[in-house]
Amino acid sequence: MLKNSDYRDLKIALQIFYVAAAYLTTTALLGLNPWIGQDIILSILSFEAERTYSVLVGYSLIVNAIFWGGRPSKAHQWLVVICWPIVTAILYFALKTNLDLSIFSPNKKGLLMLASSGMAIPALISFILRFANIHGKSQDAAFETRFNYLLGLSLVFMGVPLSGLQLTISLHPFTYDLFAMHWDAALGLNITRPLMFFGASIPGFIDLAQLCYSFTPLGFLAVAILHLRKRPEHTASAMLVWVLLTSCAMIAYNFFPITGPSYIFRYPQFFADVLANPQSIPLQMTNSAVAPRNGMPSMHFGWMLAATILWWLSDTKWWSRAVLVGMTIMTAIATLCTGEHYLVDLIVATPFVLAAIAASTITISWKTPARYLTVVTGFSTWFIWTLILKHLVAWTQSHVWFGYLVLTLTAVVVIFQAKWIISFRSAPKLDLDAISAPLEENKLSSEEKRLERKVA
Repeated sequence: MLKNSDYRDLKIALQIFYVAAAYLTTTALLGLNPWIGQDIILSILSFEAERTYSVLVGYSLIVNAIFWGGRPSKAHQWLVVICWPIVTAILYFALKTNLDLSIFSPNKKGLLMLASSGMAIPALISFILRFANIHGKSQDAAFETRFNYLLGLSLVFMGVPLSGLQLTISLHPFTYDLFAMHWDAALGLNITRPLMFFGASIPGFIDLAQLCYSFTPLGFLAVAILHLRKRPEHTASAMLVWVLLTSCAMIAYNFFPITGPSYIFRYPQFFADVLANPQSIPLQMTNSAVAPRNGMPSMHFGWMLAATILWWLSDTKWWSRAVLVGMTIMTAIATLCTGEHYLVDLIVATPFVLAAIAASTITISWKTPARYLTVVTGFSTWFIWTLILKHLVAWTQSHVWFGYLVLTLTAVVVIFQAKWIISFRSAPKLDLDAISAPLEENKLSSEEKRLERKVA
């Protein structure tokens, strides 16, 4: 029999998604942003191979990871394996003139992504068959329920980021990019240019960093698939953290909207030179045209950091932890070298992420000091940073000690947050089934009363 504790975290994640979807639907009605999933639906309905493939290739790795991590039946495994080369060949001949025949390609048109897309189509068919209960469901009812929530949330959540980011463009035509840039420069944190030269000196280093950046969703998905099987009581649910963290970030982008230096200064070498010596550029808000407001904080780095922390807390093997830590470091490097973010974005993302993880750990009571302190200090630190960067950058340029003081205090907050999250392992755990029992009893009694009235 299914217990409430088996999927309560995913129900909460779905409720948060409903709220976000209702908000974005309302703003779409006002013409402020596209509809959720609009780009995906229009690309498919265009019946143009190139447009449809551009959507498929962006999500194929996620679809494949969910398929193979979801305990597919032998029949479904054979279905995908047999159809994979056939579908890949069809895609190849349909897109032959638009493909890059190298293994990896920066525009996602290489052979690796072609093969991934060829597998994703039969995997999607498998999901439909599994939902229809055709030789696909797991015998474990709790696993199957969690898998259905994971699959549904992952598929519908794909259409949210573009809609949410487009909304930030409509609401904030001007951004605080130059404030973040001058803050980094004042404290000597403008390390993007040296990083780019260092990466260029090692063959394949930048490409590897960009690959890790592109694979960020897979990091979270790996933890979510791990939690399908077993999630330690003291660990937050990966899917709940993903939904809550993303929702909080979309709200945060409205307080201190920035786009990243590559969107302000355009050319890679040019933005790196500007970041290294920004004194000639005045401290003012800037019009960033149609670039998405994707900071502060940085969510690609935040997602990868959260995935690594959750993976570490889930009692995994040391070598897999090392892989996730390496991917987090490479993602941080990629966010800077591609000009997507400033270093201060990554700094502020750390307490923000830890706060979201604590807020998502529903097995720990809110009365436990370690939980509410982690949440309050993390989000408060982010909010104080937004105020400082909005109003005190110019003052900090002539009082550099203040900037180093803020960095030191932020580091202290992160250390305490990490200590509090580690203490969750020994903290008293909530009985989620007992909490939901009174609600179920009230529902049952109301059903009985209604039945009695009908009989009477």
